[in-house]
Amino acid sequence: MSFPSSLLFASCQHSDPSPTYAALYCFLLSTAFVGGLYVVPKDVRRLPRDDERQIKWRMVLVLMVCLVATLLYPALFCNGEDVGEDRWSENSSSRNSSTNALRYLGWSWDARRDVAVLLHVMTLYLGPIVTALARLHLAKTHFVGAFSCTPRKQPIGYIQAFRDIVIKPTISFFREAGSSSKWGKARDLIVAPLAEEVVFRGCMVVPLLKSGLSPVAVAWVAPLFFGTAHLHHAMLKIQEGVNLKSVLIMTVFQFAYTTLFGAYAAHAFIRSGS
Repeated sequence: MSFPSSLLFASCQHSDPSPTYAALYCFLLSTAFVGGLYVVPKDVRRLPRDDERQIKWRMVLVLMVCLVATLLYPALFCNGEDVGEDRWSENSSSRNSSTNALRYLGWSWDARRDVAVLLHVMTLYLGPIVTALARLHLAKTHFVGAFSCTPRKQPIGYIQAFRDIVIKPTISFFREAGSSSKWGKARDLIVAPLAEEVVFRGCMVVPLLKSGLSPVAVAWVAPLFFGTAHLHHAMLKIQEGVNLKSVLIMTVFQFAYTTLFGAYAAHAFIRSGS
């Protein structure tokens, strides 16, 4: 008997699940992703969202869901030996004649392809990037603070300016910030994005494609699970005492944003295979 981890590297002929099976699988997976956040001791669950214990518990549970979903993927969708090239991705260069489950999950590396995708994604953040570059340029001749800007006596170079506005504040944060703030950054910048990509893109997109849905349909259906998974934030806001109208506005905005971004991310995954 093979261990689940070894099945990830074995040659895989992906099954063609029915649309109902694929949708039910995505629903249960998204439910497990969100439900896992509440499988914590009551005393921890009552703590603020940014409390260190709350953050640690949720990070561990989310990563466990990612691990289990990844390990179960071959058992759910791989019938056996791969018999040839399987072009689920529109980028055929990302596919080999023999495909394992990790490739279906998007765990493959192609420098040219992945750099191109990264540059394309960066266009979504063109505004903040331009702002950061303008701030860097300004820092050559001014002391730039969060809410202040005063002239320097002598101009400095870009390297020194980068140290002043990026490296020094970062070092200062890790030296002076509390433990909860540091764990919060790890959650927001590392664990949450990684977990969401693994679960809502890696584990969902290919089964939906294999169920017979078109790439365009999958790009819009997959993020609905992603957007719906964020609706539990509304309940948290209500428990915190936020009025219902404000919660409704915030929820609609967050659902729209996460769904639109999810559609883009799913489209990029389908086009690139990564």
